[in-house]
Amino acid sequence: MLTPQSKIKSLKFMIISTFDDLRAELAATDGLMFLAPVAEDVYRAHGALSQSEIKVVAEKSPAHLRHQRRTLRAPSEAMKLGTAAHKMILEPDDFDSCYAFAPECHKRSKDEKAVWEAAKAEAKASKKKLITKEDHAAATAMRDSIFSNERVGSLLRGGVAERACFGNLLGLHGKALLDYYHPNDHAIVDLKSTKSASLKQFERDVRTYRYHWQAAWYTDLVKSITGKAPTFQIVAVENVEPYCAAIFEIKFDLLAIARWEIQQTVDLIKRCMDTGVWPGYPTEVNQLGAYKSEWEAYKRSMQESA
Repeated sequence: MLTPQSKIKSLKFMIISTFDDLRAELAATDGLMFLAPVAEDVYRAHGALSQSEIKVVAEKSPAHLRHQRRTLRAPSEAMKLGTAAHKMILEPDDFDSCYAFAPECHKRSKDEKAVWEAAKAEAKASKKKLITKEDHAAATAMRDSIFSNERVGSLLRGGVAERACFGNLLGLHGKALLDYYHPNDHAIVDLKSTKSASLKQFERDVRTYRYHWQAAWYTDLVKSITGKAPTFQIVAVENVEPYCAAIFEIKFDLLAIARWEIQQTVDLIKRCMDTGVWPGYPTEVNQLGAYKSEWEAYKRSMQESA
């Protein structure tokens, strides 16, 4: 069993930038890795199971997971802003080496399209991503909002950012990419960008995007590597004005439900791996009816008009 402190010391090496290097490191440690600085594309290319892949099966089907693993998914505009904000907030010293300003054009005319394609080619050659001035301003405002609040900002200072973990969980080789980790406290902090960081809305977001699954998967995977469960907190920052931020912690009861649901889904994934059959949606007829609130309103209306 690896202790957090000993493994941190053993991973003070250059970033793992190739898949072959990652495979070699994992082979030398029986598939276990804690807080490794792994390039994002290399991390995502590794076949260990992630919490986001488990969600795909639960929300859609095993067939969707198989398809996702075979294809490259283009990031949405919201994802691009979230990624840029992560880099600016968590790894500010690396931001300028990773991003270049996109040209200010609408890509409507032939000349504008040519300018845009030239900028894309230049950015690709220098291994950078393009960012619009609007997204840069929003990411900057999100960063300033977080660090202007001492309590929120302290959660994203004094630790290490964007570190990969690999271990064995629920009978499969799993992985997690920690946004931020505090070695002294054995604490994970996850950064989320959102339209609203209010308690009422973010509580819905936790269930909609299954953030409780992520919390359970990350803490259990780290525990399987280190022998000790870390704490897990979320810093949610709004990606629209006034860019307010808030701190959330998922309670034990919701984590217990997440673990039970994850177990059911992982069992399905293992059956698919064993049989080679990755089914899509169920074939029986799906019944679509009114929501309870709609039906109650309809009945009241009928009674009143009778």
